[in-house]
Amino acid sequence: MLITPDTVLFRDFEGTDDPGSTWRVDDGGQMDPQLFHVLFVTRSGHGYTLGYEWWGAEGSNLAVLQQDGGAFRVVQEGGRYTAPM
Repeated sequence: MLITPDTVLFRDFEGTDDPGSTWRVDDGGQMDPQLFHVLFVTRSGHGYTLGYEWWGAEGSNLAVLQQDGGAFRVVQEGGRYTAPM
């Protein structure tokens, strides 16, 4: 969620019906806000853009979101596997 002077922008994180891995592998059905890191927020004529990193048991995901009305849409996302071998 990003609160701006004019609006509140959001992105829903829909999970699966798996209590052990609802959003990420081995998340135990919980989404820990400490695992999210905002990398940047910018504003242009098209609205706000936000980049974040989300850590999980097996690695991190990066995403760039762009304002689309009152919500964010994913522009680009990817992941990096970092679990020990």
